Amino acid sequence: MIESEPPFALGSSAAGEHLFMTNDAGNSTSQLSLTRNFMWTFAGNAVYALCQWAAVVCLAKLGSAEMVGEFALALAIAFPITFIANLQLRVLFVTDHSTLYPFGQILGYDSSSVWSRYAL
Repeated sequence: MIESEPPFALGSSAAGEHLFMTNDAGNSTSQLSLTRNFMWTFAGNAVYALCQWAAVVCLAKLGSAEMVGEFALALAIAFPITFIANLQLRVLFVTDHSTLYPFGQILGYDSSSVWSRYAL
């Protein structure tokens, strides 16, 4: 079985100090700056928070106050479990420049933590 490579891959310069995107031909496409990465992370978190807020608003408009209370209780129970089990693995994977933790190890832990969250 032949494993296919992603169309874009992260790489480093000869000195290893910067990350950049490379395409299939190995050409550098753009420099990934800290500011740009921060803005993408901030935008992603803002969209996530907006969607969570919109879900509560839709539930309040279409449902009853009791439904909103049940939703709030469910979030109060589920969020700490998810937060602790997550351990910010996405941040760890993205910022692990020395590849101390390989992708398979992070994926394995994340998968097992998902199943343990469902069990609780």
